[in-house]
Amino acid sequence: MVSRTLTDSPTETKSDSVSLPLLSDSIEATLAAERERMMSEAGLSVGPVQHFKRPQERNFTRRERGETTIWIGGLTMRHDTLIKAGLEGLGYKVGIIPMPVKADFQAGKEYGNNGQCNPT
Repeated sequence: MVSRTLTDSPTETKSDSVSLPLLSDSIEATLAAERERMMSEAGLSVGPVQHFKRPQERNFTRRERGETTIWIGGLTMRHDTLIKAGLEGLGYKVGIIPMPVKADFQAGKEYGNNGQCNPT
């Protein structure tokens, strides 16, 4: 049986120990070359991928306030009404998207694809 004192620690390392790399540089180079070959064979790019390109933004001018309606919804009715009042006070035209009713869900079930996320 091995007994330990409070000063003994399982994570203690000896001063004369040498740390060895898990993989040598030649193995790392071989793995990188093989990974690159397999990715190019599969038609995948090896470099960094940029999936998103920010679309060109169009400014919303003061002149457009009276002819453009901002539609809001998805919050509680109190929040929608509060936001509508605040934006109308600033001179914007605001509309609230109405809450769906049972007939809306039935129409969605009739004309929607049941394999997708439709309410039941």
